[in-house]
This record gives sequence, C-alpha cells and structure tokens, in this order.
Amino acid sequence: MHKLISQVTDCLNNKMNATFARKLYKLIQHIRGEKVFECLSELEQTQWYPIEKLKDIQWKKIKAIITHAYDNVPYYRQKFDEYGINPNKIKDLNDLKYIPILTKKELRENAPRLIAKDRKYRFSQDVTSGSSGPATTVFTDRNAAAFQHAAVFRAYRWMGLDIGDKIARFWGTQLDVKRKIKDLIKDFLLNRITFSTHFLDDKTMFSYYQKLKNFKPRAIYGFTSAIYEFAQFIFRNELPIKNLDIKTIITTGELLFSYQRQVIEKTFNCRVYNEYGCAEFGPIAYECPYGNLHIMAENLYVEIENQTDDGRGELIITELNNFVMPLIRYKLGDIGIVSYSKCTCGRELPVLKEISGRALDFVKTPDGRVIHGIYFDYLPKYFLGEIRQFQIVQEEIHTICVNIVKDSGFNKHTLQKFEKKLREVVGTKVDIIFEFKEAIPRENTGKFHFVISKLP
Repeated sequence: MHKLISQVTDCLNNKMNATFARKLYKLIQHIRGEKVFECLSELEQTQWYPIEKLKDIQWKKIKAIITHAYDNVPYYRQKFDEYGINPNKIKDLNDLKYIPILTKKELRENAPRLIAKDRKYRFSQDVTSGSSGPATTVFTDRNAAAFQHAAVFRAYRWMGLDIGDKIARFWGTQLDVKRKIKDLIKDFLLNRITFSTHFLDDKTMFSYYQKLKNFKPRAIYGFTSAIYEFAQFIFRNELPIKNLDIKTIITTGELLFSYQRQVIEKTFNCRVYNEYGCAEFGPIAYECPYGNLHIMAENLYVEIENQTDDGRGELIITELNNFVMPLIRYKLGDIGIVSYSKCTCGRELPVLKEISGRALDFVKTPDGRVIHGIYFDYLPKYFLGEIRQFQIVQEEIHTICVNIVKDSGFNKHTLQKFEKKLREVVGTKVDIIFEFKEAIPRENTGKFHFVISKLP
C-alpha cells in the first residue's frame, strides 16, 4: 500500500501551470461555498487603511461576534451571565477586558458547548497540533475560512507569489492511508508537493532535492527547522541550486532565528519570509518585504496580557469572522509584543514583534529557576558545522538529558564548549547526560522542539 501511495505521489507531482491551477482552485472554492476571491479583493483594499479605520472594522466585527455568542453559544451564555456581562454594555475595544479569557484547557473541555446552536451555515473542522497540550478539534465556518485563505494569498503577493504558483512544502504527513490519499489530492488541487519532515536523513533529503529539480516550484514553504536542515544538507554536499530556481522561502510552525535565516538565504540565494499562525485561527501574521510581521487585523484582534515594562506579554486573540465556534479572548500560549507604528511598506496593519515561543517550553533547576526554551533555541548558531541537531529532555528536576547528532566538524572540544554554554544558565546543580543519536525523531506533527519538559 505504501508503495502504491508513493507511485500516486509521483503521478500527482502537479504538472499544472499556474493559470490552470488558479482556475481549478477558484472552481473548488465556489463549490465549497468559500468566497476566497471576494475576500481577497476586500483585503487588498483594507491593508492600506489607516489604523483607526482598521480598528473600527475590528470593533464592528467583535460587537457582532459577542452578541451572536451570547445568543447562540451555550458556553458564552453561561460565562457572560456568571460574570454579569451584558453584550450591549461592551462599548469599545477597551471593554473587552471584562470578558474572561478562554484557555486551551477550557476550549478542550467545553468544545461541544462552544459550537453555535444556529448552525445554518456550512463549516469545516481542524485539529490543533497538540504541541503545547492535548489536541483539540476546532470548527470554522465557510466565511471565516475564506478570509483566512484570502489573508494567506494577500501575504503571498507581498512575496511575489500568487494563487496557483507551485509550492514545495516541508510538512508533517498523515499516518493512515485514507488521510494520506486525501492529502495527495489536496496537494494536486493546490499545485504543490509535500515532503515529510518526520525523518530527515541524508538519503531522504537527497530524494527531496531530486524531486525539487523535477517539480521546479516557485517557493518552498514549511517548518523552520526542517527547511534549515535541508539547506544545511545542500550546503555541506555542495549541491547546485541554480536549476532549482526558488524565488521565495516561507518558514512557519517554529521560531525563525537570524542564524537560520542567514543559512537558508545563503543556500538558496533568495529571500526568507516568516509566517506565524495556528490551527485555531489560521494565519495570524506575515512578514512584509521590510521585515515586519503584520497581524491579519481584518481577521483577528490581538491583545497583550500581563505586560512587562517593555510591552511583552501573553497573546490573547479574538477571531473576528468565525460564527460557528467563536473564540473570544483566547490565550494562545505564546509571548510577544504588538506595535502600531506605521511600517515602511505603507501598511498600518499592526506588527507582531519578538515572538518568544510557547510559554510552556522551559527547563527547571533545583534552586527554583525556570529557563525559557528561547535560550536553547539560540544555541545552534554557536556550533554550526559541529552539532547538526540537539534536543533537551527533562524528566527530573536534578537532571537533563541532551540528545546530540554530530556534524562533520564535531571534535574533542565540542562537547566541553557545549556543556559550558548549558552551565551558563542551568548552573552546577543539574546533572547533564549527553547521548549521541543518528537522528532525533520529530513530533507526530512533523515539528521539532529544542526543549521537551516532562515535569509537572
């Protein structure tokens, strides 16, 4: 069966030209009842609106969502009554603070009660990756889905891409046959090819390189660490990239660090853009040509909770278009800063600055310190060519296990230098156990985490 799927994959390696692919996509979206092109036309205009006009759009949508949620969603009816909240008394964006925050745990435990009773519209469902907790099913109505897709294509146009352009995707693949076949069909309809990120050894990456030469995509899209690994593989094996003719690379799903951007851009000789999103909301922010990560303000309203003096805090997000399962003031679990300064690109869409990753990725020490995973994410830049990959796993407070995949430049001093860097933050009271691996498995989603904490 797996051999058959592989053969089907080769047959569906999307030989469509962009024009035909665009027409086919338009037809499929029409059948699905998603007015993507109409929404895209709207977003192409609103991206140039002044911030006050964008906030006015957000407020009108929030008012409609709040009223609808109180009238039709059991969870919000109970919560609003419990907190004495009357939707009519929520007068502006500042009043949102009176609405209680929705956590991932509450979403998971109350999912059926978060679905609107007046489901007279069509909707689809998706499952969160579970990277920061158990997976959860999220429902999205067709209008919200259309706005999400339109936001993607608007941002792609910032990067020189358009609907129907060929894309190679580094992504997690489904494990069961039915879902694999479904994804193959979806890849064909979207004029893309998907490379599994679950296991990236040299043999697999060379096969991806060969397929890229045949497929000739305009862009590469996918998990940051996977694209970074692939770029390193091409660089150290001195594989020619001229025939690949990649114009744009889009990283997503994981933090993008400057050292990763530099390696990827140098290898492929093209610009890297960053995407930030999640299953609950779809695309949240995209990088513009001037390097700012713009929030898709027509689809989302982003607040900062528990701000520090520099404005950094937890992201609280409200979806503005989804009436089948409203997510109002949802705590995503990420840390960041929101800026309303006008970008050089001319867009006044708010800017998301300094995304610091999941709040739950940390290492604990016996003396009570908590070290955010962001520190360990920066370590690879100090060991380029020596350590290809590493991962920290903590199961006990006094011990961390560090799995390491050696690179060609690994030498007798590498481990000593690496331990010294770790000791700078974990101190001397934590035992560090090093284990050498041929490869480090990724999560079921295909993502990679530098830190896995199994502590309570």
